[in-house]
Amino acid sequence: MVDADEAQFDAAIVLANQMDAQGQINDETRARMDCAVALYQARRVALVVTSGWAYRNDTAISLAEAMRRYAIEAHDLDGNVVVAQNSARDTVGDAVFTKLRLALPLRWSRVMVVTSTYHGARALEIFSFVYGPGFHVALSTAGSPDTAALREAEARSRAAFARTFEGVAPGDDAAIVARLSTRHPLYNGTVHAPLPDDVFRITNDVEGEAGMELTLRNATKEDARILFDWRNDPMTRLASHSTAELAFDAHTAWLDQVLSNPMRRLLIAEENGCPVGTVRVDREEDGCAVLSWTVTREARGRGIATRMVQLVADEISGSHAIRAEIKAGNEASVKVAEAAGMRFSRQAGNVLHFYRGR
Repeated sequence: MVDADEAQFDAAIVLANQMDAQGQINDETRARMDCAVALYQARRVALVVTSGWAYRNDTAISLAEAMRRYAIEAHDLDGNVVVAQNSARDTVGDAVFTKLRLALPLRWSRVMVVTSTYHGARALEIFSFVYGPGFHVALSTAGSPDTAALREAEARSRAAFARTFEGVAPGDDAAIVARLSTRHPLYNGTVHAPLPDDVFRITNDVEGEAGMELTLRNATKEDARILFDWRNDPMTRLASHSTAELAFDAHTAWLDQVLSNPMRRLLIAEENGCPVGTVRVDREEDGCAVLSWTVTREARGRGIATRMVQLVADEISGSHAIRAEIKAGNEASVKVAEAAGMRFSRQAGNVLHFYRGR
């Protein structure tokens, strides 16, 4: 079953079932992935998001990574359009963490949930509640068995969900996160170790904070570790031209090349002395400067990217034209480019080009 609305969705969010110790997903999960890939190939969705944690004791592979690998290897899907979200331990977590880590920062408004038929009604109910009235949440289901045992399990889970979030308004991120982290047994430490606090951080659209001074300095070799961690953050990889994780040795070799290249400049943004982001300036022979930027996860949603890119753009605008290349669907970076005076010039594939003259 597929939602009748034919407009494109920002992402298909694929919910996991099970996998083996080698990271091979089971038939039910494969059917869900096949459904999501078909949606992408039909241009119904711009991205495929896989969701699920590393739940097995005999492997460090997460369900999300196993599903992503299946999409790339079995369907030859471009790795740039498949992103793994590894924090969720159940359907509620699927909804909460895809919203906090992806939908809010990337300014999504339309998501397609992909799961099995027997699970569809509960998944749609949960996602509609968590995402709230500001989002259009649709459902696409893969065929699956329908047994009395499955129906009873779904009914029990829906009742538990209703009890856990009783009195909470749909889309109230703060209240939903509070209930999930304190009352849900999969997240409050009852069954498994609780998740770090920063995993539950809510992205807000606040343009800076009073008294927080933002400065820029040149990067050094001593910044290798924080730059590496920022580069491999899932949100950063999603917005990058290459979404694969980078090995530390490869990263340090890249950093050495950047720091020794007179045509490139790598800057670290600090807020009251704390590193919060980076801007890279690549000068081209035609006198244009290409800007790219990253903000650390803890600093997102506070206007840091806008402020640091504006600082760099204003500094070099007298001597260089400025441009940026942004992946289609990354509305947050589009707003940053526009705030720095860049305007959309063209689209090549899934890359949007923005330009500002001298």
